[in-house]
This record gives sequence, structure tokens and C-alpha cells, in this order.
Amino acid sequence: MKAILGALGLCVVLAGPAVAQNADPLAGIWKLNVGKSNMKGDTTSAKETVVFKVVGDEESFTSHAVAANNGEKETTTYTAKYSGPDAPMKSVYVAKDGKQRVEDATVAVKRVGDRVRERFVKRDGKVVMHARRVVSDDGKTLTSSILGTDQNGKEVVRQTRVFDRQ
Repeated sequence: MKAILGALGLCVVLAGPAVAQNADPLAGIWKLNVGKSNMKGDTTSAKETVVFKVVGDEESFTSHAVAANNGEKETTTYTAKYSGPDAPMKSVYVAKDGKQRVEDATVAVKRVGDRVRERFVKRDGKVVMHARRVVSDDGKTLTSSILGTDQNGKEVVRQTRVFDRQ
């Protein structure tokens, strides 16, 4: 019996690192690196922290940001299944004077690869924002590109936000 328990304990100890390595590379806390990012206009953040939780085929997202142009605070949240139906997304904005506004939208998320995800934000059923998020091979950097299309229908990167793992 002692031999069996000892062997079982050894299996648990040896399996621990393997389980940790299988954690989703997107999951965790990420802080915006403003110096490495290329943001424009009203969507430029002075600071931002995002948290991803990934369980099975479901992604939960929370973002806390401060706008560079007016200091407005924004919190955005959603939980959505990869390649599932659109899910509700809520953004709460709080101005410096304390006034608050809420914007509702829907979101669809797609797992493109182990380290690549896409997000489609929709209002009234129309895509208003498409982002591709890529985790670096070393797992320390998350690059989120806001995508669009040019007049020829070719995909172009409109903005890039670079996040460091915390």
C-alpha cells in the first residue's frame, strides 16, 4: 500500500509541470505597454489592464482602461464561447466628473490557433470592431491588432496594442 501511495504521489508531482504547461496561453493578467503600442484617436489608452480566463471553449474578458484624451475610465466585460453564438458585452464609462454611461454590444470570439484569437464586436448585428490577439512564443507578450479593410478589400492593421504579462 505504501508503495502504491508513493508511486501515486510521484505521478502527481511529475504531472504538475505538464498540467501548468497546458494552461491556455491567453489566460492571465496583461498590462498595456503604451511605449510599444500604436494607438490613434479617441480609443487611445493612457493605461489599461486586461484579464482573460479561459475554461474549455469559453473565454471571459475584463478590461480596465483610462482614455488618454479625457481621463475617462472604461470597464468592459464579456463571457463568450469560441465559435459559439454572439454573447452580451458591456462597457461602462465613467467621466472625471463621475457621470456614467453604459454601452451594450455583442461579441463573438474565435480560437484561430493555440496562441491566436479573434474577437468581433457587433452592434445591431453589424461588426464594428475586429481584433486579432496573438500571444508570443515565450508567453510574455500579447499583441492585439485592431483590423480593418482597405478600398481593395485587403486586411489592414489600424491599431496595435502591446501588453506585458503580469
